[in-house]
Amino acid sequence: MRIIMVEWTDAFSDGGWRDNNDDLPVSDCVTIGLIQFDRPDRIIIAQSKSNSGNYADRIAIPKVCIKRVRTLKVSKGRG
Repeated sequence: MRIIMVEWTDAFSDGGWRDNNDDLPVSDCVTIGLIQFDRPDRIIIAQSKSNSGNYADRIAIPKVCIKRVRTLKVSKGRG
């Protein structure tokens, strides 16, 4: 099972009228989870995986938004 940390940039929005000089930032994000799919245009990460192979709480992150991906080491716990 591969656990990754993805640093990526997300869109930011607001509503209502704004001054013409108001800038709008983007959001820097970090997501950690289990990699389900690595597609050419996106990766899909899940928070949980069951022993039957089902995934829960997934997010698809477009690769054009990704700054960095790191594989995390998982140490074997006691017990």
